Amino acid sequence: MVALLPIQDSVIWLRHLDDASLRERLLLLPADTPVALEVDGIRLEFSRMADGADGRPTPGLKPIGSSKQHWKRFWPARKGEIVTVREVDTVGSGVAECGPAPIIESRSGEGTRRTAVASIAWIEQELVEIPLSDIDSVALLDAVREGSAV
Repeated sequence: MVALLPIQDSVIWLRHLDDASLRERLLLLPADTPVALEVDGIRLEFSRMADGADGRPTPGLKPIGSSKQHWKRFWPARKGEIVTVREVDTVGSGVAECGPAPIIESRSGEGTRRTAVASIAWIEQELVEIPLSDIDSVALLDAVREGSAV
């Protein structure tokens, strides 16, 4: 099931998820439990936020690991935009299995750019963990336009 989420903050506040079932599952996670979510087609790792100083639970998820850098592409640049969210895996310990590579659905205009950005992010996060700056994004974008790569 896919939920919708407006980008509102540097973390995901669960009250903003429009899918009550997903929201409730995530609220039931103990503090500091990692969870993998696919956000706007990009697989990211989050952790259930720790309880507040007064002991009340904090109903949110914070990006962890390399996902912190990916989340910065959403916040604040895309504040107010609505993105899709899908639960990929709840991570008991260690890292969950890699998610699927993004599927190219468009080969023109903004769709191509977003697909290339998602592909670069997936390559960086899931395949080889190389810095985004080391990827020739122009060559990748050209390959996407030609339909010969990714």
